[in-house]
Amino acid sequence: MISRYLHTLKTDVRFILGWTLGLFAACQFAVSLGQACGHWLSVHEASHFLDKRVSLDLHTLDVGDQTLNTPVNSASIQRYLERMNTELETRFYPIRMTALENVEAIDADVIPQTFSLQSSSEFNASGQSLSANYALLPVWTAVHLSPLALLMAVVVAPLAAGWYRQTQQTAPKANETRLPITPRLVINLHEKTLGNGIDGREITLQNKPFCFYVGLLNYCINKPDAILSHHQEVPAEMLAHANKVFARLIDLGHTKRKRPDFSANLDKTLSEIRSVLDDVFASHPAEKERYYPPRAQGEGSRSKQHSYALNGLKPEDVEIFGH
Repeated sequence: MISRYLHTLKTDVRFILGWTLGLFAACQFAVSLGQACGHWLSVHEASHFLDKRVSLDLHTLDVGDQTLNTPVNSASIQRYLERMNTELETRFYPIRMTALENVEAIDADVIPQTFSLQSSSEFNASGQSLSANYALLPVWTAVHLSPLALLMAVVVAPLAAGWYRQTQQTAPKANETRLPITPRLVINLHEKTLGNGIDGREITLQNKPFCFYVGLLNYCINKPDAILSHHQEVPAEMLAHANKVFARLIDLGHTKRKRPDFSANLDKTLSEIRSVLDDVFASHPAEKERYYPPRAQGEGSRSKQHSYALNGLKPEDVEIFGH
């Protein structure tokens, strides 16, 4: 028992540890992505600040004159670079000025090696072209481990793991809940159609066979062992239900004709019903049999033994819309 408990405990620890690592990785990735985007925005802002500031300061800087062949005042430029780098550091910008018009900053050698990316800008002052060189921090310097991501993973992982395991245990398995879809007869009085409830196939039936068939279904469901012979009168109960369906068709606007004699031409009526059922269950012939009025077999097709009743039919085998 102890070994079983230890095995279960070991499994739970691994499960929670896996969730912790997964959540930490997801949180850290999101944080790192935000840090990288923030760094990119900071570099963009710093570059814009430098370009604008240097452009405004150029007319006050002693950068010499190529036309008059006057030299650059290196000391003045170096002091300017020092002031600019101090301001950049104060603003926490990930960029430093390393040179202006080939004059390197005094502190160029002490700029941290992490500023490993190089960039430059060109300016135009008094008809001459000037260049400025920059050192930038690469994006990886802005990405670091987030204590918040670790804290969230440690706190949330056990809760998430417990919830996931509980849902897995309580949720029914797919093979336990998935039932095979079985075709069944679907009767739609609104459209006066028969269907199988599977493939959307719906076939229209004429008024007389339609009403007679609905009456036959109702009668056979109520009397599963009924015997209906061609040599006998159609049961009054079945005729009453057929007449009721016909009245409903009148209400739905399908017909304005006089009520037909459902007892006349029984063979023709059954033949029309079978023909429609052949189309409705063309893809499911095995399921058709329980809805199919039996044909007379061989000699004596008018024998007293033959019955067109649908034996064994259950209420759940038929679905009727539009009552």
